Amino acid sequence: FSAPQKPLPPYRYRSRPGATVTPTFVHVSTNKLRCSVNAVCWSPEGRRLMTGSQSGEFTIWNARTFSFEVIMQAHETAIRTMRWSASEQWLLTADDSGIVKLWQPSLNNVKFSNEGHKEAVRGIAFAPSDLKFVTASDDTYLQVWDLPTFRPEKMLKGHGGDVKCVDWHPTKGLIASGSKDSLVKLWDPRIGDGDKMEIATLYGHKNTVTDLSWNRNGHWLLTSSRDQLAKVFDLRKIDGSVHGTSDVVVGHAGVVGDSASAGAAASKSRPPARPNTSTRGTELSSQAELGSYRGHPREVVSVAWHPACEEHFVTGGFDGSLNHWLVTLPNPVWEARNAHDAAIWSMQFSPLGHVLATGSNDYATKFWARSRPGSTWKNKDNDLTGGAEIPAGRGMSGPMAKKPRTAPPSGGYAPRPPSGPPPTGVQQRHQPRPPPGGPPPR
Repeated sequence: FSAPQKPLPPYRYRSRPGATVTPTFVHVSTNKLRCSVNAVCWSPEGRRLMTGSQSGEFTIWNARTFSFEVIMQAHETAIRTMRWSASEQWLLTADDSGIVKLWQPSLNNVKFSNEGHKEAVRGIAFAPSDLKFVTASDDTYLQVWDLPTFRPEKMLKGHGGDVKCVDWHPTKGLIASGSKDSLVKLWDPRIGDGDKMEIATLYGHKNTVTDLSWNRNGHWLLTSSRDQLAKVFDLRKIDGSVHGTSDVVVGHAGVVGDSASAGAAASKSRPPARPNTSTRGTELSSQAELGSYRGHPREVVSVAWHPACEEHFVTGGFDGSLNHWLVTLPNPVWEARNAHDAAIWSMQFSPLGHVLATGSNDYATKFWARSRPGSTWKNKDNDLTGGAEIPAGRGMSGPMAKKPRTAPPSGGYAPRPPSGPPPTGVQQRHQPRPPPGGPPPR
């Protein structure tokens, strides 16, 4: 008998990415007021999960017991997005009416503003320095804000439809945005104004870009779309000459150029954004595309990177399906078709990476964790050993899914063995009785 192995933090399994998969359903949490969960956000220390609902309420759940702690009315309309700053001192939230609010960790509302947008704010992201942040809205614009004054400074114009998502590069002055026009655009907020800050456009999707996220390594950009695809683009392969600004985007390191070259690029006249049928844009997307991943039967509406394993990411579908992927593999390493009963609008790993929280249109917030360490599991194409086990259960596919029971024979009993003399060498326990009137047994 050996003592059970204690699980290690996910960062200890960086060489075994299969160990960071969270296939085990742990708990489901719902509010008394049943409404859609539009945003989930872990506290910086990972002890609590905050959710934003369609009713404009904050709900805080304990990450250890998954019990309810606090609920408060934060907005008058539906909360669409929320994001913590890198310094863990500020929380930004935005709603359907275009109002952006700034909160302290104690949930004390410090500032709010409706100057930037008049329609729903769909995405929000902090700059690496926490002195600026950017918002994306259904009014087709992005706004770069100054945090101390809490006023918009620059407007980014260039999308031809509602801007559904935005994310700021983790270390550089580079913004990525996705829109209803099926385009992903890269912006440098330090140069010019309006459409002059656009430095590249990716034509990788054929429908609305629903979500995107930068990897912590600073090179990979993960996107999802209503064309049922998730894609990873490598910033180091992007050639800035698509708009005649090759001195702004450096293809070798994937960094935005210095302020001198940026200022020089801002003075150049730049042609308008090219249509989706541009041959140059198609070539740019194919060169920068690191991988394309199809595994959902319907639209992909949310994505998230794992905080410890840079190869691991997760996608959520409009039908409630949940898939775990590795960048190097074309098929999902684990999938749950019925993770939720409706669209998964938001998902995020805990800061440590051992728990995944998902918020859905079925009014539920679900928690998913790693399985017991020391187990091995595999999918139909790849064997992965690394301390994660896929339990057999409802809504799971693959060789580890629960197999249906075989139907019993007629009558519900197992068939009897065939009658006849025993095999040679087998001694009978009792001699058969003779017929009545026959000779007595010897």
